[in-house]
Amino acid sequence: MKRIAHISDLHFGRTDPTVVEGLLAELNGDRPDLVVISGDFTMRAREHEYVEARAFLDRLVSPWVAVPGNHDISAYYRIQRFINPFRLYKRYVSPDPEPVWKDDEIAVVCLNTARRWALDTDWSQGSISRGQINRAEKLFQAFPDNLFRIVVGHHPFLPPPWDPEGRIVGRADLALAAFERRGVRLALAGRAAHPLPCGRGLG
Repeated sequence: MKRIAHISDLHFGRTDPTVVEGLLAELNGDRPDLVVISGDFTMRAREHEYVEARAFLDRLVSPWVAVPGNHDISAYYRIQRFINPFRLYKRYVSPDPEPVWKDDEIAVVCLNTARRWALDTDWSQGSISRGQINRAEKLFQAFPDNLFRIVVGHHPFLPPPWDPEGRIVGRADLALAAFERRGVRLALAGRAAHPLPCGRGLG
């Protein structure tokens, strides 16, 4: 049975070093088979915050996969935000903001839900494109049937239990329908983690 550790919203730039050390000690002591990090590595997407995030990642013993969050795009440097919003993320965290990870038991598809802009007064809200949904479907369809399928995004695909009216990622209905068609059993996000209604738990 595989063990996954899911962490999110680390917000380097506003961290307590004692808490960071405690988290590292717990993760490296437990040694999960995979650490999933669902975005918001930084507070303001500043380079020194990304340096701290990289130092954290370099100390993880277990393999990890990650997606960016809305805080990982600069809110101050608008030219950077529009032209190359994930430049620092790709330099310090991962060159691929939508990695895929699999072994002999699980398959993880990561989806970047953070957006450089939106037709909304609140650009922090995320969305998922039809192209991303189609790509995820093709990836999941290609995996062997025995693999437990997991999807990861920063913005939630379902509202958390404590906030049933909470805002979810744009096109969540289309994404969830596609995930169900392809046998996805777990959706992990920055604000919640949900077993999908069509599936079973990881254990």
